[in-house]
Amino acid sequence: MSRTRPLWILCTALVLLLICGRAPAQSPTGQISGTVQDSSGAIIPEANVTLTNQDTGSVRTIASSPSGEFVFTALSPGTYTVKVEKSGFRTYEKKSIILSVSQRSALGNIQLAMGQVSQTVEVTAQGEAVNTESADAIGSLSTLQVTDLGVKGRVVMQLLRVLPGVNTLTVVTWGASSDTDLAGSWSEG
Repeated sequence: MSRTRPLWILCTALVLLLICGRAPAQSPTGQISGTVQDSSGAIIPEANVTLTNQDTGSVRTIASSPSGEFVFTALSPGTYTVKVEKSGFRTYEKKSIILSVSQRSALGNIQLAMGQVSQTVEVTAQGEAVNTESADAIGSLSTLQVTDLGVKGRVVMQLLRVLPGVNTLTVVTWGASSDTDLAGSWSEG
């Protein structure tokens, strides 16, 4: 009986490992998506969509789906250029798309104008990206923000308070209170 017990434990552990497999981890990658349309709003299937990482020079190309949609997944943070081409339409190009960690950047409806293939419409202005596809809120601080923000004592938790959804609590003997609570701020002294 003593010889079969270690073998039983080993077999059970092996079966559990095979059943459970590897648990997927969160990835720091993001995605860029959009829909290709013509100037009247009709979808354009099978358009060639090229994504170029401006930092590394790597290029990925896909075709838009029958519903005109495209999604580039597993993208590392960086600055990207999206180029959309379809025969009979002007080429569309959008540069300097900044992708942060785990960000989902939705470009929305990309409208291709009728024209010759040699004509290109280039979009260079970039406003703040608004995620319309999910409610994910990602907060990150740039190097400029870290160096220029005036934070009392350069305490990291105070610096993080500028991010959306971050709040700190002061713990006092009678419980936790907000930093804006007068009783909590009096007890710190």
